Amino acid sequence: MVNKLQEISLKVPVKNPFYIVEELGIPMPPMLIPGHLYYLNIEPDEQVIPDKLPINSHEFRENRDEKHYMTSKPYYDIAPIGIALRFEGDSDQYQSILNLKVMSPQFRRLILASYYSILERNELISKWFNKDLTQAKSPIDKRLRESQYINPFNTVTKDFMQKILNNRNISFAVKSYKMDTIKEAKLLDWNALPSIYNMNNTDSGIIINNQIGGIQEIQDTFESKFYPI
Repeated sequence: MVNKLQEISLKVPVKNPFYIVEELGIPMPPMLIPGHLYYLNIEPDEQVIPDKLPINSHEFRENRDEKHYMTSKPYYDIAPIGIALRFEGDSDQYQSILNLKVMSPQFRRLILASYYSILERNELISKWFNKDLTQAKSPIDKRLRESQYINPFNTVTKDFMQKILNNRNISFAVKSYKMDTIKEAKLLDWNALPSIYNMNNTDSGIIINNQIGGIQEIQDTFESKFYPI
């Protein structure tokens, strides 16, 4: 029987997410591979300051013609860590990521466990990694050249992730970045999945509207939208 992600993660110490990136991150081009874990280093076209962030999406809609906002959300992360999603817009100049940093451990683990379950059910990891995710059967550079490996991940979109989560809303944690603002991309292969499941909270790299109480309120907002009243 295949180990559950929670069971595998019991063997892995809790670490700072940026230590995990430093230890396990693999430098990659900014063209993200959907369905895979990434760390991104973002350099926006202009400086992001709290005043350029709305208090919420309602304020963004009400004042979008009068104020220059960097995003419709009350935060902007220049160092996201999360699951790359296939961008569904018209432009090929954007890359999307489901940012695991802006949700509490409870929801991060729920999402990763649900995703891992789907991947294992379809043998998308077990063909390429051992059961406890400590050793690859095939290196990532070789796997990325094989359509048998890469093609199934092209279905991983925001809608796909919401579907495996019983149609819960994850939009608050999804961000699309212009490709030319991605100055560094590091892929976190499946051996990093238990560490990301366990990782510490951090607000490093996240710029937040001054009227927001910090990362805790951002996480609470994600929860409120994930489970709407």
